[in-house]
Amino acid sequence: MVYYEYPNGLYFGMYGDYLNQFGFQDRYRSIRPFTITRKKCDIFSNPGDELLIFFEYGMNYRLLVCAADTREVLREYYLDFIDMYQIETGDFMNDGSLQLYLDGLGEGIYKKGIYQVVNDDFVEVFNTSSFKEYNNDIKAAINNSSMSMSVSIGSYNNSFTSVIPEIVFYDTWDVQDRTSLLEIDSDWEVVNKNGKWFVQVLCKVNYPMIYYYWGPPDFDITPNEVMYNDLARVFVDLSLTGHKYDIADVRAEVKYDDPDLLSIKALDYDEIRLVDGPAVEMTMEQAYEALGGNMEEFEYSESIEYNGVGLFEFCGCIVEITVTSPEYETPRGLRVGDTIEKVERLYGKPDQGFSGDEYVVYKCSANYYRGMDICYKDNAVEKIILYQHILD
Repeated sequence: MVYYEYPNGLYFGMYGDYLNQFGFQDRYRSIRPFTITRKKCDIFSNPGDELLIFFEYGMNYRLLVCAADTREVLREYYLDFIDMYQIETGDFMNDGSLQLYLDGLGEGIYKKGIYQVVNDDFVEVFNTSSFKEYNNDIKAAINNSSMSMSVSIGSYNNSFTSVIPEIVFYDTWDVQDRTSLLEIDSDWEVVNKNGKWFVQVLCKVNYPMIYYYWGPPDFDITPNEVMYNDLARVFVDLSLTGHKYDIADVRAEVKYDDPDLLSIKALDYDEIRLVDGPAVEMTMEQAYEALGGNMEEFEYSESIEYNGVGLFEFCGCIVEITVTSPEYETPRGLRVGDTIEKVERLYGKPDQGFSGDEYVVYKCSANYYRGMDICYKDNAVEKIILYQHILD
């Protein structure tokens, strides 16, 4: 690590070519570069654009507002977020002004809201934890392996039926009333459609597919975590006018909408590997050699990336394999760059998420602690993650 200091108190540290940290000497904490987000917009009522700089400082994020042309600091705000996942600027309230949408983690809880500068103060102008009123407009039931669902929201009325593959009932084979296990939850975010902003509510019909028990056998008889399979979802687009909102659009879909995919075999325990490549439970040396690495050049690390494949080792065994290169394939023939249709032909519908979402999950039917995650981009596979949890 090499530190550089300047007379105005600015300092930064370099680790090779990587900017590791920087800040000012009159502040007691450094600012980590990867937490910085910049937005150029007209957030103040005075003429001219402002440059918004979000950054993590200490335990919480700060917002620095600068004049976009001179970079003069106009205002600094303390934000009640310890982590941020999404930052958007736009006229979300449809009143001709500009607001900020912040989504992240507050004091131990997820939080999001729409904020605005009012009389030089930073205030929250819209926030709700959910839109539970729409949950009551969605009716769902499971009879044996068939699900029925009806949706009546505003002027939208529709009914659906679908057959659910038996693999969904991993941990609930002996439950007689499966309808009682269904849960409907809702969340929201802002979306832009054809240049106009909407608050989009997402209601999910969830089924508790897997119960996880994190602890020694027979030590804790209650599940510590539940993985839900989202069997159906309903989108409600809302147009805000001040603090009121009107329904602009509603659409609904069920996951298991293709009967031809129901017979596809679930992921096997021994499929968490690559053809002519590494597998979980190998040592780092074995996995590196399986990728074609020269053992004379091998340098041990618990995390290695080689030839488009990332390897992560814990307690002497590979527990995660991340594939970003089309050179390697899974035992069923899936590669990076393949289409959604090919993924479904090989593996069926995902156990969590809908095909084509940015992130979906497939679980091994023989051991729920093993699985395969797929990341999509532009309707093609961008990344494949094969893993086993440490407790496997």
